[in-house]
Order: sequence, then C-alpha cells, then structure tokens
Amino acid sequence: MKILCIIDGLGSGGAQRQMINLAIGLKNRGHFVEMIAYTDADFYLEKLKTANISYKVVGNKNYFERIIKIRSYIRKSNANAVISFLETPNFISCVSSIGRHQWVLITSERNAKEYEFKNKRGKFMKWFERFSDWTVCNSKVAEQLWKNYYPQYKERVSTIYNPVIIENNTTQIHNESKELRIVIAASYQKLKNPLGLVEAFNLLNDKYKQRLHIDWYGRKIGIENEGVFDQACDLRNKYGLEKYISFNGETKEIYKEMINSDAVALFSEVEGLPNTICEGMMCGKPILMSRMSDYKILVSEYNGFLCDANDPATIAEALQKFVELTPQQRNKMGNISKEMAQKLFDPEKNIDQWEKILKSLVSKKRTGMIV
Repeated sequence: MKILCIIDGLGSGGAQRQMINLAIGLKNRGHFVEMIAYTDADFYLEKLKTANISYKVVGNKNYFERIIKIRSYIRKSNANAVISFLETPNFISCVSSIGRHQWVLITSERNAKEYEFKNKRGKFMKWFERFSDWTVCNSKVAEQLWKNYYPQYKERVSTIYNPVIIENNTTQIHNESKELRIVIAASYQKLKNPLGLVEAFNLLNDKYKQRLHIDWYGRKIGIENEGVFDQACDLRNKYGLEKYISFNGETKEIYKEMINSDAVALFSEVEGLPNTICEGMMCGKPILMSRMSDYKILVSEYNGFLCDANDPATIAEALQKFVELTPQQRNKMGNISKEMAQKLFDPEKNIDQWEKILKSLVSKKRTGMIV
C-alpha cells in the first residue's frame, strides 16, 4: 500500500513526533510511505532520513497557493491512502479530496479543545471533514467531542493512542538524600501553564523547595503565545526561584532527560493525548498531571498525583506529596506507570489498529463502497 502522510512541518512538537513514529511503523510493515509538509522546520528530519522515508516540503507562505500545490501533489501521488495530522493539514487534505479521486483520507484529531468545536474558525475547518473517510483521535475525550458536536460522523470516528518508542530505557531512581528532579516537556504556551507552575512552586514551604528542581524543555510557539516564556522567567525571578526552576530550550535528548529524572509532569489546561505523560510513563516515572485529556485512564493514586491546572494550590499539593514519597514508593509508582504504558502505548498494537482501518477503507474504495 502506498501511504502519503501530511503534516505542517518537522518541528519539535508532539504531533510531529507521533506522525514520524506512525510513518516509520507503517514502513516497517512493508508499506511505501512518503511524507510532505509546507514549512521548513526540520527538527525531526534526521529520523526520517534514518528510516529512509521520502520527505518533501510542498507549498509556500501564500495560503491559497499552498493549498493548490499540495492538492496537485496529492492528486498526482498515486497514493492508496492519505493520512493528515493537525487542523490545517486536515483542512488542506479534505479540500484536496473534493472531486473524484482514487485514495482514501484519514484525518487525525490531535487535541481536545472544545472551543475549537464552537468558534467560527473551528466550525469552518471541521465542515470540510465531510470529505474525510475516517477521523482518528488520540484520546477518548477528543473522540467524544466529535460525537457530541458531529453525531453524523460517529460511525467513522475512533481513538488510537499514540505509540511510545523509547530505546535504551533503563529507569534510574535517586536516593533519599539527593535533590528530586521533575521534567516537563512542553512548548511555551499559555495553555501549557508555565505561569501556574511558578505560582504553585512559590506556595511551597522552603523545606520542599530545597528538595526539588524542575527542568522544563520546549520551544516558543505562536504569535498568540508571544512573551509567555519571558513572562514565566520574569515571574520565577520575581519570586527568587531561579535555582529551583529552569526554563530550557527544546532538546532532541528529551527521553534521556526523562530517564534521568525522578518524575515527569504536565500541568496543561487542555491537551489531546499528552505525549509528555505517555513518554514519562514508558520511562517508568511517577506522574504529576492536571485533570485534562484521558487523565482517568493515565493516572491514579498508584502511579502519580493529579491536580487542577487553574488552581496553583492543588499543583503545590501534588509537588509536596511527591517530595514526601520514599524512594521505594517512587520506584513502585514508576513500575506501575511503565506496566500501564506498555499496555496502552505498545507500538505494534497501535500499528495494528491503523492497518485495520487503512485496509478496510482501501478495500471499500476498490469495491465502490466509498465514492
């Protein structure tokens, strides 16, 4: 089967990482996989080259010309299936599917922002999903949003969790006397809540502050989030927390940082499926997480602590409870996280689910059941 994957670019985001993992997984099953994008971001380019997957940047900064060029590329690709991730690539792929064509289209919902189902832009973009043959969500929450707002599509919407592939994954547990290190991997956006984290940390008693160090790794992103990084640094400095919280840039060694941590955290207001949490679980770490996305499935009292993104006091409480754990308790929590992750995010099971949908749709297309 020839499969064409479409993404905005190869930036360091979670959706980009998951698209690459999917492409590699499908290629390893014997499919011919090609990927195209419309921006020059190349953070993950080496992974594609190593996997010997063809990659091309199509389009330019002019939105209309970008749509025309990508539509032309898709229609000349001879693909059996097209898979797109993220709202704009989904929209372009759906526009490209208007008119007779030989491929099937699977669009993918990578977030669970309810307001995007309500506002004018979101409604406009999602109207074009009628030209998609299937929508794959990466969380149960997102799937339910689709079924609530677009019940006419409920028979062609499903959830497939992200695969998590981490090589050389050996968990390290620090002893009681050492500083506890928490890693957060997220871009600097308001909804990722870096300001809430700083406010929460400032609420801690000094004896807890002195036991913790938080390393945040991510990129600055989006015009609407311009200044969030600086605001977070300024607030941290105002409270004199520079030695306790580090706001770092993006890194290609994020798995290494997670493995060398004592816990992985994310305090976002909203997420699709939080890659940071899934990867932290696979690394065998206790999890600190706000109540968003599929938190009821991902975190319980046995492998971590939950809090509310909009309530710094509850984040501080989660941090404090984590500090109070013994090394043995942290180790047990980490082991439970890993056991859960191996069941939920197994790459082979994930690819099995994708292949099942792909083969079913392509077969229906060939027999005329899908026009």
